[in-house]
Amino acid sequence: AVMVVSDHSGGNLPAGMLVVQDRRRLSQLRGLSINLGADAAVYVPGDSLFINVEGGVLKKADGILQLTGITKDRIKKVSSGNEIPVNRVPVNQILADPEKFESTLLVVVKGGFNPLPAPTDTYAGNRTLNDGFGNNTLHTDPKSNFSGNTLPVLANFYGILLNVPSGDSTLPQLRMRKAEDEVVLS
Repeated sequence: AVMVVSDHSGGNLPAGMLVVQDRRRLSQLRGLSINLGADAAVYVPGDSLFINVEGGVLKKADGILQLTGITKDRIKKVSSGNEIPVNRVPVNQILADPEKFESTLLVVVKGGFNPLPAPTDTYAGNRTLNDGFGNNTLHTDPKSNFSGNTLPVLANFYGILLNVPSGDSTLPQLRMRKAEDEVVLS
């Protein structure tokens, strides 16, 4: 069974993308994005699913490793309301091995912005997030329901890591799922 970590209620994840993770392979946390279309929004964080992947195709699309060819009838919800363990990851580890963390829910602890935000700066667009170990992009879709919220000085940021196209390669990008993924510290 895999655990759902995507939450489309905030409007900040790629549409139609169901993001799941599990720890079965060598006890390492691994994530997977499944291009499910409108049905992706049916599932919420903490749902445990069995997915029949037979005949599905694993491919990179828009920089993200995705499983395609899966429909809702191949997914069985086992349970819901399960706790998702917190995966605290310093930015330098993300930058060193972005594929390891792709499509997983993680938290950047004691993150601030570079440059320091003005009182009127909002989440919309790409912001440089720094946790003292490195800089990473925090992306917020201007159409998300929290893009107009002002930036905190210091917070813990929960989000899903996606590797997005940048020239001939990809760059890791953290995407908060909803406004509650920000836990303000100051």
